[in-house]
Parts: sequence; structure tokens; C-alpha cells
Amino acid sequence: MTTANIPCPSTWPCWASGITDDAYHGDPTTISSSGLRTLVNRSPAHYRAEQAAPRADTPAMLLGRAIHARILEPDTFGERFAVAPVCDRRTKEGKAIWTAHLEARPDATTITAADAEVIEGIAASIHAHPIARSAIEGAAVEVSGYYVDAETGVRCRIRPDALRADIGVIVDLKSALDASPRGFERVMHQRGYHTQAAMYAEGYYAITGETLTDFLIIAVEKAQPYAIGVYRISDTALTVGRAAYRDALRIYAECLAADRWPAYSDRIEALSLPAWAMTDMEEV
Repeated sequence: MTTANIPCPSTWPCWASGITDDAYHGDPTTISSSGLRTLVNRSPAHYRAEQAAPRADTPAMLLGRAIHARILEPDTFGERFAVAPVCDRRTKEGKAIWTAHLEARPDATTITAADAEVIEGIAASIHAHPIARSAIEGAAVEVSGYYVDAETGVRCRIRPDALRADIGVIVDLKSALDASPRGFERVMHQRGYHTQAAMYAEGYYAITGETLTDFLIIAVEKAQPYAIGVYRISDTALTVGRAAYRDALRIYAECLAADRWPAYSDRIEALSLPAWAMTDMEEV
């Protein structure tokens, strides 16, 4: 597909290309792994609110999009992003320079010179990493997958950063402060990457009828030396992620059927201490 429209459900399951980020993330008729994470980690009410009023863009989100574009779509990166000129916009001269910049590149997203340096450093680091480089070479980028979950009847969507259909591999690019194995394990748990991987594996099977060979994460640090780790999620973590994903889908299906999106409990609940606090007390 070359249209930016979401494909008609009568054509599902399918892969679709050309769907814009806004169209994909703003689709209210399907659920993604990030939506399921909000529903479970916060509440169905938080998920519903997020759908009605998406989060405002942040500098970190902008940098993340620019990194993805530079690494995965380098041919169009220069058209989509422009480096901000160095000027003092409080002065008459600075205002004129800034206005000229915007008029010259009206359709481009402006990034700072500091961010541009980080982006180019990351690009060079990935290019120098043989496994990371080969994992994304020849991949289909930002294709969107649509399918109906067989158990719940829920309409789902997935959007791999890079899809190697030739070898049945999905690659996700993640920027991080700490891409070391120990550090990134914590990030994986906190952000539910193992749950995302489980959903993508099921979605891949639903769309292709084939078992996903691998789900790889390229984790790259956002500061020099832009260190990289390429990770395969363990079978144990995937099993945990799949259970969490299936539970989240069932909750979503129930909310959808009843059109009821509760927040926290409507009863008085007991509070204890987190496990780490209890451990600290035992050590004192």
C-alpha cells in the first residue's frame, strides 16, 4: 500500500505501508502494545484519556523520532529534518535568521545542533557495528500490521521499526541512557519490551501464518561513545511477556464490550511496602 489510510478490516490480516505516524497512533479502532501497557500499568481510564488527548510532544520524543528516521530512513532524513541555525532569537538579527530558516524549510521538523550531533554519532556507531548494521540492511521500515486476535476478537495493530520478511526477523531500535546488558534489562522490564515482543510475535504469525524467527532489539546510548547492545529476549522473559499481553487483551476486550473504562479500585485497598523496601529493612 502507498496510501496513508488504515486498510479496511475486510483485507485483514495484512501489512500496510505508507501509513503516517499520526494515523497509526491515533487509530481508535485498534489497540497496540503501548496502549495495552497503559491500560495495565495505569488503568483503562488512563488509556481512554490518552486516546482522547494524546500526550504533547517532548524534546525526548522528537529526538527519538529523528534517530529512527536517520537510521532507518536515511534517504529522506534530510527532507524531514533541518538543523536549527545558531542565533539569538531575542535580537532583531536572530529573529530574522530564524524566520529565514523556517521559510526555507517550512515542511521540515527543526532539531537542535546538539541533537544533530547525537544523531550522527549514533548513526556512525550503528554503521560500525556489524550485527546492528546487517540486521536493518534491506529491511522494510515502519510497516504497520493489522490483525484480529483469535481469542478475544480484538482488533490489534503492530508497527515494527524494521521488518526482515526474508528471514522472519523483527528489529526494534531503542535509544537508552544505559544500553549495557544489566542496565537494559531494567529498561526492558520497566517499559514492557518483553510484552511488546510477545505481541509482535503473535501478530506476525496472525498476518503471515509463519512463526517469527527472532525479535531483536538494537539498544543505543544517547551519549558518547554511543555504545550499542544487540539483544534477543530470553524465552523466559517472552513467556512472562506473553502472559501479561494476553491478560491485558482480555481486560481491554471486557472494557470494550461493556464500554466501561474504570480507573483505580472503587473499594478501600490495603497498602504495604514495595519488595525493595522490605529487603532494605531486613538488611538493617
